[in-house]
This record gives sequence, C-alpha cells and structure tokens, in this order.
Amino acid sequence: MRVVIGAIGLSTPTGVLSQAQALDLMVREAKLDGESLRLARAVFARSGIAQRGSVICDVAGGQTMFTGQADAPGTAARMEAYARLAPPLAESAAREALRRDATEAGRVTHLVTASCTGFAAPGVDLALIARLGLRATTARVHVGFMGCHAAINALATAAAIVQADPSRVVLVVCVELSTLHLQPTSRDDHIVSGALFGDGAAACVVRAGRDGGEVGETGEICATASTIIPDSSEVMGWNVGDFGFAMTLGPRVPELIGEHVGAFLAPVLAGCGIDDARAARWCVHPGGPRVLEAVRGAMSLPTEALQASRDVLHDHGNMSSATVLFILQRLRENARGDALARRAPIVLLAFGPGLCAEAAVVGG
Repeated sequence: MRVVIGAIGLSTPTGVLSQAQALDLMVREAKLDGESLRLARAVFARSGIAQRGSVICDVAGGQTMFTGQADAPGTAARMEAYARLAPPLAESAAREALRRDATEAGRVTHLVTASCTGFAAPGVDLALIARLGLRATTARVHVGFMGCHAAINALATAAAIVQADPSRVVLVVCVELSTLHLQPTSRDDHIVSGALFGDGAAACVVRAGRDGGEVGETGEICATASTIIPDSSEVMGWNVGDFGFAMTLGPRVPELIGEHVGAFLAPVLAGCGIDDARAARWCVHPGGPRVLEAVRGAMSLPTEALQASRDVLHDHGNMSSATVLFILQRLRENARGDALARRAPIVLLAFGPGLCAEAAVVGG
C-alpha cells in the first residue's frame, strides 16, 4: 500500500514587507544604532530575501501592529492577533489542497496541524473543522512549538495514520505568523530572526495511493527520520517572553549541520535506494543562506540542487514549518513537462530547536 502526499495548497498574507521595509521596521522598533545598526544592514542585505508576506502590515506595507507610536505589543496582544489571523490563512491553504486533490471535505478522517508561532484553545484545528465543513468526528493531532521542521513531523504522523488504516484521509495544515514576534532588542540573534522570518500557510492531503491515475499526487512517502545533533542544545531555542516568542540562535548552527547531516542522511537515502545524493531532488528548509550552503557542502551537491530553496527564501522568507511544503510545490512545478525530473526522488530536510533534524524521502 502506497502512502502518498496528494496535492499541496499554499497561502500567504495580502500584506507584503519588502526587505527594505523590514529593515526599517527592525531599526525603529529595536532602536538600533552604532554597531547594531551596521550589523542589521549587513544581515538584511545578505539574507537572500526580497520580500515576505506579513500579517503585521496592510497591502501597501503600512504596519498595523508595530506602529512606532507606543511600546512594542506584549505577548497577549500578539496571541490575540494570532488567534484572529491564523485560521483564515490556514483555511485558504487547506481549501486549495482539497480542491487540487479532488478530495471532498467530508472524506477527511484526520486533521494534523503544525504551528510554533501562536497558542490558542480552541485553536486553529477546531477553526478549520468549522470553516472547511469537516466532520465533527474528525480526529485531531497538533504538532506544536516544534519549529521549522514541524511539517516533516506532521507528514510522518499523517503517514503512520494512513499506514494503520488505508481508508483514512489526513489533511495536514501548517500555519505560521512569524512576523508577530519581532523583538524590540538589539541582540544579534533577534536581528537575524527579524531579517529572515515571514508568514504563510501550507497544506496537503496524505492518503493511500489511488488506482487508475493520480489526481494531484506529489509522491509516495518512502521514509521519514529524526535525529538530535549532539552537544547542540544551546545553539537554537524558541522561548515565550514578555514580547512574544524570542529566538536563540547561535553562530555554530551551520557548522554543526555541516558536521552531522551526512551521517544522519546516509542510511535514510540508502534505505530508499538512493546511491548518489546528486540523483535526488532536494527540498531543504532555508534557515538562512549559510544553512543551505552547509547542507550543499556536506552532501557534495551542485549549487543548482538547492535553487528551489533559495527561490522560496527570496520570495517569501523563512515561514518556519510551512516553508518545506512551499519548496516541495516549487520542485513539482519546476519538473512539469520533464519526465526524468518527475521520477527523481525528493529529499525533504529541515532543522529546529534542539538542535534537531528531520528528514523525509518522497518518491517521484
């Protein structure tokens, strides 16, 4: 029995921040000057990002939360905004995934949601059941506060649900409103996170493969794997503070990834019959340009192997858990009309607090 990722749906806010606008916002809110201002300008310039969707601004880029007229909003105000703004963004992505997969909402038996940028109960999961018209008996799993790799955790959970009973149909939805958590400080890691993160939602259907042709199918889930990188617990964190959620991000993250990712992926690739990493397509979460370069070097990949990751980073920024599905859809679109590329397996790879790595292999 084949467990497949069906169609993917994507959604971004109507508000868009250019990188120049994002830098201006960071400088104003964090009151950057001197060395911190020089650092911010350099980090924003080399981020590889042109723009990102953001719920904190209107269509014209005017800020609706960080107005510069008062102190930065506290965690309660940011959580109120998350509870109000996350469900419609998640709904848009989910509706698109169901439509493109030709799956009626009434056929969904399980809903797996992922988010690390907000807390609410009732949450996005119950809002989606009501908004999409899913059955009240839909079973729910929430992958919460796991960070940028949570989409792969959600896919692994969904695959296990379908493997246990092929009649089950799982809707996976990731929604992240990262820009709510702009930090009003001059800490280096807060400047870096301010330069990188954007907002977005992505969804897909995970189900048994259909006979007689595949409507919207992305590929079979061949394997999933996880690891905790040793001696790395202090280099990345995501913590609740008085001004939303604050990131801890140490400079050794790319170095640690480069040292350990090859050994982690070797048995995963071998188990899926991938003898040469260059024969696969790569869907690597763009934690930043240095993270992508660390993976490329460790796996001896050509520069173009990670172009889809760079393109999504350029167009949308780092949308935390939703980003991997954006890249997966980009790879699928890039392979349209190229039968050889479509047959190549795709390696999904992402990293999060811990420092943890999650991987999946999706058959072409």
